[in-house]
Amino acid sequence: MPEVSSGIPAGTQLTSSRETVASVLGEGSSAVIRLHRPGSTVLRLRETGGKERLLASYRLIVSPVDAGTGCDSLPLGVGAFITDCSGQCVPVTRNNCRPGLPCVPISERIADDTCNFGKRLDDGSRDIHLACRTFAFDGGDCVEVDRDAVFARDCSEPPESFSVEQIRQALLNGTCDDGSQGINKINLNCSVFAFDKGRCP
Repeated sequence: MPEVSSGIPAGTQLTSSRETVASVLGEGSSAVIRLHRPGSTVLRLRETGGKERLLASYRLIVSPVDAGTGCDSLPLGVGAFITDCSGQCVPVTRNNCRPGLPCVPISERIADDTCNFGKRLDDGSRDIHLACRTFAFDGGDCVEVDRDAVFARDCSEPPESFSVEQIRQALLNGTCDDGSQGINKINLNCSVFAFDKGRCP
């Protein structure tokens, strides 16, 4: 899920009634609203200090989003951040990572011989989740049966269907597969496949 930065007036505090849906980080006049999962919560803006009166309240409804959807509210432009299979907003490549924050880019996790299925981490957050058809089941890492029998779509418009094994081999062949070469003309040059693990410009 994405994060949304917001400026709030000095001498106020923004809180969330349901931290499992959205939490508010930051102090002073800067706040970051981190969206965790679909649901609704109430954001309350209060004065701090002696009065602590309620200034405003906002109902925030978090809807599920399709895997591979761009997180347009974040900086760095289209394709820099997209949603994983759980709706969490993740960077596509290491270049999109923000300084000083933990970073798990898709380019380093897809087809890395480990099934990235969004397991809960020690700090309570969730790891990147690529175990769905959009990401070809983590480039084949999350397919426990014959990868030739499971199919996913590439980046072509309209998308072409390939076996997960074909997509996996293209992700691991060391070249940019943009649909213009090879026997299968598979196209992995889009943010879902991290621009063929960063090999395509």
